[in-house]
Amino acid sequence: MRKILMAAVLAGAALAVGAPSASAAESYPAGVYPNGPAAEAACAQGIQQGRWKACSYTFVAGGQAVLWVVV
Repeated sequence: MRKILMAAVLAGAALAVGAPSASAAESYPAGVYPNGPAAEAACAQGIQQGRWKACSYTFVAGGQAVLWVVV
């Protein structure tokens, strides 16, 4: 029973991770920031100002973060 439950949880997690990439919305790079907190602040400010609908960031060399936005 426990194996079946774990398989269901893993399948649900796979769908949750894969679903955003399957959406029609495209992400665009909006800048490189010195760290994650700076990118997170820029993300929140852009949403508040209506410049984009959603955003995320990825880390690159040196701890910098690339901000990706959905317009």
